[in-house]
Amino acid sequence: MKKLIRNTLGPDFLSNCSHELHDWRRLRSRNRKKSLWLHLKLMQNGFCCYCESVAVQGNGHVEHFFYKGKKNGVAPYKDKTFEWSNLFGCCGTPGHSHCGHFKDKEGREGPGDYNPYDLIKPDEDDPSEYFHFIRSGHIRVNSDLSIDDERRAKETIRVLNLGVGSLNSAREVQIGIVKREVEALLDLTENLSDIKNELARIKSETKNSVFQTAVISALDL
Repeated sequence: MKKLIRNTLGPDFLSNCSHELHDWRRLRSRNRKKSLWLHLKLMQNGFCCYCESVAVQGNGHVEHFFYKGKKNGVAPYKDKTFEWSNLFGCCGTPGHSHCGHFKDKEGREGPGDYNPYDLIKPDEDDPSEYFHFIRSGHIRVNSDLSIDDERRAKETIRVLNLGVGSLNSAREVQIGIVKREVEALLDLTENLSDIKNELARIKSETKNSVFQTAVISALDL
């Protein structure tokens, strides 16, 4: 997860949608979906807002940070259904065991009760202030947080299931790929200036790859 910069103006059609008159199926129009995903890609570059795996139209879903549906028979955030500030691009299908779909599941397959205001919201908060990663792919809470911020960080990991084994393994693989590239560079290059330039290139390329924050954090690029 990394800090995202949201364009103030979202897709025009959202302003013509009302949670009192329409439901989310109003977006089934191909042009509307395309427009929404284009705006999300500008903000997220095609990666999940939470785990940074691929999240594009056809291989991801539109995430409501404040869930639009019902839990325990009520839908307290239905009024945010069409709010641009509530929408992100997220990985996966409904069967996914992490990120947005996990967050919104009811019962034992989901996180249970939580307050969405306790979660780190990547277009408002800077996740790097709350988390770091180690080379095994595991996410860790930063040690210098206040009691309240530590609670929020732990709750975010729990509710989004960001410590699930499948994510740890996938991040570890990507970290290993870049680690080997860095080691090869250091073995072959002695000129300090060349090393700095090549490390900058590797970091730049990593920023356009999956699990970019985990890789950069774990390898201290």
